[in-house]
Amino acid sequence: MKSPPGWVEPGQRPEFDEYTIVLAGTLHVKAEAGEWDVRAGQAIVTRAGEWVQYSTPGAEHKALEQFVGTWDTSVKMWMAPGAQPQESTGTAENKMTLGGRFLEQHYEGTMMGQPFTGMGYTGYDLYKKDRGVSGRPRLRR
Repeated sequence: MKSPPGWVEPGQRPEFDEYTIVLAGTLHVKAEAGEWDVRAGQAIVTRAGEWVQYSTPGAEHKALEQFVGTWDTSVKMWMAPGAQPQESTGTAENKMTLGGRFLEQHYEGTMMGQPFTGMGYTGYDLYKKDRGVSGRPRLRR
């Protein structure tokens, strides 16, 4: 899903109790009772019928869109100072996800002569003013 320009996360009144746990970063929440920054390791409960509005992706999230698409990759890695580099190639498939909040990356290639697969997410924390990266590599034999 991609948010159109000028889009703002709409407020909502869930029909059920909504439990939101923040795993990383900060989520800004507006409700009829006030506004809160819910940080990593914290949670907030919205009761059924309560009005709530969550953070809207910003310009920093929009900037991640330049990396959307299929990319051919070429990597050089030095295992020791002065050593010849190990070289590998691959393909990265990137797309925006979760309402334009994260760039999801899937990578296929080789590393040290073996097939290599990886995936990751890049996002931006509006409150820390910092990007976050999470990835999981997998070497296959």
